[in-house]
Amino acid sequence: MEVRTGAVAGVEGCFVWRIGFTGELSYEVHIPSTHGLEVWEALLDAGSDVGVRPFGVEAQR
Repeated sequence: MEVRTGAVAGVEGCFVWRIGFTGELSYEVHIPSTHGLEVWEALLDAGSDVGVRPFGVEAQR
């Protein structure tokens, strides 16, 4: 597991964790809650051409 801090979608104070929770390489992005929707939409838009999609407990419902 590794972590980096910096900006995500122009929002400072973010943490990006490289993890392997399911045995596959994955990432968790921790951001200031006031920027949640903004970063969520930017990440999905940036990854749309490579099939980025939500995954996790909430996305499984």
